[in-house]
Amino acid sequence: MKTGVTSNLKDLIGDIGQVKDELKAPNNPLDEYMLHLGMQIVSQLKQSLRDAGVDQNSLLSQSVNSTIVNDDNGITLTISADDYWKFVNDGVNGIRRNVGSEMSFKTPYPSKKMAKSIQGWASRKSIGSAKDVKSISYAIATKVKREGIDPTYFVDKVLTEDFISIIEKELASEFKKTLTLTIT
Repeated sequence: MKTGVTSNLKDLIGDIGQVKDELKAPNNPLDEYMLHLGMQIVSQLKQSLRDAGVDQNSLLSQSVNSTIVNDDNGITLTISADDYWKFVNDGVNGIRRNVGSEMSFKTPYPSKKMAKSIQGWASRKSIGSAKDVKSISYAIATKVKREGIDPTYFVDKVLTEDFISIIEKELASEFKKTLTLTIT
């Protein structure tokens, strides 16, 4: 019986400590270029957030990252961030104030999810005592929904048409082919 347990355990943890394919160094110039490009975009997005007044230690800033997948379908560079990045980038119209966004809050009442998110932020910032954080978070959430969220355009300032055009030209000249970069 011990042999079966040991064998199953070894099957489960056998790869621990070994370098996975995804973590290996790039093995061709295009992989290397895409890795560098991903790091450059992430760095610029984080700087754009700082320029917009978002703390570099914020959860949003920390969540910005890049991944590269090179498979039979080609190379895919993915830049990702927490789900609410679009609200920070594009802003959200409040119940009482229009910030010029396509998105709007529908009700003045904050959801539990929004209040909990603000609770975490308030706790990290040491705003109020531990017992007051919950009521403070609902008050802040209510004000945010009433006043809206001003757009920062932190993504739009980095991923401009000129920036994308430069990348396309660099890749096309390197590989002597016409290439198109698609950002979704």
